[in-house]
Amino acid sequence: MNREFRIAIASLGLLGATSCQGVLDVTPKDQFPDQAVFADPNLAQAFLSDAYRGLGHGLYEIMLASMTDETHFIHNYNTEVVLQSLITSSARGALDDGRYSHFNWGPSYARIRQTNIFLSHIDAA
Repeated sequence: MNREFRIAIASLGLLGATSCQGVLDVTPKDQFPDQAVFADPNLAQAFLSDAYRGLGHGLYEIMLASMTDETHFIHNYNTEVVLQSLITSSARGALDDGRYSHFNWGPSYARIRQTNIFLSHIDAA
């Protein structure tokens, strides 16, 4: 048992010593590092434009105002469930068909994070 334990420790030590060769320290080819983005004014503008692009606007066929009593949408498109307050966690009507997916938490916080990154780096640009 003692010999097997020593072999296991030696094997782990050998693996640990050879794993720090920088094989995984590569720059991704499909994205720019922050320093490169904010060093180039055109890339910084593209970064900001992407943040604006992802905000959403609410002026789709079913406007965001049509999910309240502010406007009258003449078609149904599953809005009646919302307007009559009959939505449940499993049946959310027009809110589940993808028209308002940019108002979900994930995309919203991604744009907030993107804006924070832009504001923290823009002084260096």
